[in-house]
Amino acid sequence: KLTVHCIIDMSRGFYTKEHIIESELEILTALEWHVNQPTVMDYCRLYWKLFPKSLKSKRMNASCQYLAEVALDDAYFISKPHSLIALAAVLLAAQRLGVGVAETDSFLQNVPEVITNTLE
Repeated sequence: KLTVHCIIDMSRGFYTKEHIIESELEILTALEWHVNQPTVMDYCRLYWKLFPKSLKSKRMNASCQYLAEVALDDAYFISKPHSLIALAAVLLAAQRLGVGVAETDSFLQNVPEVITNTLE
């Protein structure tokens, strides 16, 4: 990731943190803050990290991707938050892959904390 400090280093100190932040704000304002939001799969990957490592697999990723694509093909889901679609996809994929009730309950208990930390 390109951080503010990397940009300062690349400019050999010509630009300050304030210059960079001001420029980024000008760009975002010009774009009217229309920037890409996280995709359903971005949220799926975030949620899937809450399951034990032994449950993470390519099958889970493929199942989440399939379920997300099916949901997004339905006009009903277009207006729904990507985070909510991803949560449903992860839960359905976990169910399809035979993830136990204890792991699913543990996952659901951790979701609010992850969402809060992501928004901060």
